[in-house]
Amino acid sequence: LGQQTASWVWRMCRGLDDDPVKERELPKSCGCGKTFRGVNQITTLKAAQHWLQELGSELVERLDEDRESNARVARLLTSTLHFSSTSSSTKPGRISHSEPLHKHDVDHVASRAFAFLRK
Repeated sequence: LGQQTASWVWRMCRGLDDDPVKERELPKSCGCGKTFRGVNQITTLKAAQHWLQELGSELVERLDEDRESNARVARLLTSTLHFSSTSSSTKPGRISHSEPLHKHDVDHVASRAFAFLRK
């Protein structure tokens, strides 16, 4: 890797860093999620709808705070579903879907995520 990289690694291992502190950039995304494992896993559409409302509420609150603090508006909604295997023939996996976010409204966010889930 070379002498310069070795020297840098040696200094980092000892907590020595002469680089100036940089201000953090704004994150490019805002999200929320919840994991349901074992006996808590979601098994009905009604339960899924309930939790999508809860998560939608949390997300809209975060988006509103971000709009006030940083003068920007989210334009894209991405819904992701991670799932475990339900039998020996099914592999765990993940599916994701993105679409334009037209309204920062709990019902809109939850209904769009639910529509994705039902596909």
